[in-house]
Amino acid sequence: MLSHTDIDRVFFSVTNLSDLDDEKLRSVLDENSFAIITGLITEDEILEGKKALRNAFSIDNDKPATGESPESIQKNYQKLSIGGGELREKDLSKCVRTFYNPIFSPDIYGLRNAFRQAAMIRNIVTGFDKDFAIDSVQDGFWTASRVHHYPAGGGHMAEHVDDYVPTVVEKYGVDAYFQPLIVMSQKGDDDSCDYRKGGGYFVIDGERVYYDSFLKMGTIVIYNTKILHGVEEVDPDIAFRQDNLSGRCSGLVTMYRDFSMK
Repeated sequence: MLSHTDIDRVFFSVTNLSDLDDEKLRSVLDENSFAIITGLITEDEILEGKKALRNAFSIDNDKPATGESPESIQKNYQKLSIGGGELREKDLSKCVRTFYNPIFSPDIYGLRNAFRQAAMIRNIVTGFDKDFAIDSVQDGFWTASRVHHYPAGGGHMAEHVDDYVPTVVEKYGVDAYFQPLIVMSQKGDDDSCDYRKGGGYFVIDGERVYYDSFLKMGTIVIYNTKILHGVEEVDPDIAFRQDNLSGRCSGLVTMYRDFSMK
């Protein structure tokens, strides 16, 4: 488990992106493979966003795990992925619902500021202009801002490294790609927590670090996509229900290639 010293070493607290020490952040990421940033997104933003998500949610909107057009996920779009996915390019066991909510689509969950803050950090540490590919498709890339929901009763994603981003690294010659993740759920035994068992983790020095356990909602965790990470089965001792949003949520702002362009 990470000690307080470890956390202090990777911890940044700013209320404005202009106050972030970019060089120190890159140095921390190079040395530790991940960093923790607070102050840019409030806990209330996330709570309101999750409330809007619950109010808008319907299982009737669940689309299949595969087969969507490139254009469809550049709009508000919901899909449920279950199983190993042998027909996909990468066979990765998962049970996760994805709510695509691009920044240039209608802001139906009120998460635009949260997604924008995380995407700008991604751009800064990767060496792009701060606003690159956020508000529109730019140079063949766009920001796939979205919420991942791992349902109670076994929601999970197998341990892996992200190997779908080398196109960014290859095209722009950057040393590494760093993925920001917005903490949107609290793990713990209190009744106020979202779930008790499993959840998101990194593998640091051979041990799983379950970051939801000690980070507040609204925290941005940014990590090198080369490190092992995953989501252990969320509350597997609870009956799985497809028709509610109990369990674990997180926000992502991955840079996607625009395959809709001819």
